[in-house]
Amino acid sequence: ADETQVSVVTKNPYTILLSRKTVLAGCGGASSFLDSGKLGAVAEKTPVLDAAVSSAKEAVPDSAWFSGGLFLSDGTLLYLAEDISSQNVLDQLIGSALRDGVDTAETFAVLKGNCVVETMRKAVIAKIPVFAVCGAVTAAAKKTADEAGLRLI
Repeated sequence: ADETQVSVVTKNPYTILLSRKTVLAGCGGASSFLDSGKLGAVAEKTPVLDAAVSSAKEAVPDSAWFSGGLFLSDGTLLYLAEDISSQNVLDQLIGSALRDGVDTAETFAVLKGNCVVETMRKAVIAKIPVFAVCGAVTAAAKKTADEAGLRLI
């Protein structure tokens, strides 16, 4: 079976042994060239209640840039991030979860700002099952979420 694997490289990226599929996070990465339909499926291990999402939206501060948070399924805040793009915000949230050994399949994300396809692809790869956006969502981002079974709010 072809399983998705997420790796974080902080030094010397040339030490990575390239596999059949490699996604580079960050500006200028290769994620924009991937077929979203081949990213795999996402499923909620623990149902996320709408009330938890509503409360979580209030916990993420408004920002002149983009801001976001990663929460446990019950609405417990894990991490907050703020940056100049939705992709960078999600990179920070996923990186914090990876650093701390958090199973992102047991979380949901909230983003304040517009959501583009690259951000949604990262959420799918990280297996984040629910993604709430307080802003506009591009058609390509919505299509990516729909194809993967990610619940977009």
